[in-house]
Amino acid sequence: MCEAIRQMVDEGIMLGEKRGEERGEKRGEMQKTLAIARRMLEKNYPIEQVVDLTMLTKQEVEELSKTIKQ
Repeated sequence: MCEAIRQMVDEGIMLGEKRGEERGEKRGEMQKTLAIARRMLEKNYPIEQVVDLTMLTKQEVEELSKTIKQ
């Protein structure tokens, strides 16, 4: 019985680690995409082109553009 509980705990820990890694990867991908979009906006790319190339929403790109000094 004790071994079964230990195995269940280990499986739970592994599942939690996997979920954490996936979240971290998604967060990193989003940060990279936002950095690229920021550079594009700084180089005066049209918002529609930034949306098309980065696959961010128009609202996300518009919000990002408000943070850039022109």
